[in-house]
Amino acid sequence: MIIGFASIAAMLPAAMDAQSRNFSRYQAIEAYEIRPGILMMPRYSDDGKVCEVGLEKLHLSEKVVSLDFSLSRKAIDEIVDEMVPSSERGSRIHLLGDRDLAAKGGHSLVTFIEYENVAVRIYSRASPDNEENIAATITWKNRKCK
Repeated sequence: MIIGFASIAAMLPAAMDAQSRNFSRYQAIEAYEIRPGILMMPRYSDDGKVCEVGLEKLHLSEKVVSLDFSLSRKAIDEIVDEMVPSSERGSRIHLLGDRDLAAKGGHSLVTFIEYENVAVRIYSRASPDNEENIAATITWKNRKCK
């Protein structure tokens, strides 16, 4: 059986409308584009305060599909400074002298950056000759997420 393009195109609006009515069964996610191509997704505590934010690249926009997953360390540091000023972060806690603590497993690397009041985690893809930051989180230590 051969269905022509016109027949399929005619069925799409009805199928799309039926799908949109079913979106309520999915959990909505709050996200903000805080830099061109960089998303920030907050989570909240029971009292409505931000307890954690996730950072990652936006891959799909009106104009382009980006396969670039990497976040620069400079951008991550700037966003941390913007989201949690040093007066709110507190003093830096150095776990390994003046170096960041990192844990590697397979091709994954997590860098741990500790402050008195927040913890920053940078999640990277690691290969023998390259390290690429893929996502980061900022977690407030004195706030429990729902």
